[in-house]
Amino acid sequence: MKFDLDYVRTLLRVDDDWDDERICLLIDSVGKYVETTTGIPEGKQDDIPLVKVLKGYLVRIWYDGPDKEEYMQRAVDNLIKTLTVIGREV
Repeated sequence: MKFDLDYVRTLLRVDDDWDDERICLLIDSVGKYVETTTGIPEGKQDDIPLVKVLKGYLVRIWYDGPDKEEYMQRAVDNLIKTLTVIGREV
């Protein structure tokens, strides 16, 4: 499954299109962020399931704000460390 608007809407539990512009900006930004932090090029990110997990956490943190950040930050940090190692091999 591709990391697209429909998938992210489901992830965020957003049922309608009232916030699509903001969600699309997050989707566009998260791939670049993952590339910068892990070294995995955007074009190869769809091939690595852990990248999708990381993107999901990041988009939820960015969308929901600081209330979600604290409990998810540890998972995000560990995923970035793991994917950085994978990024060196890609």
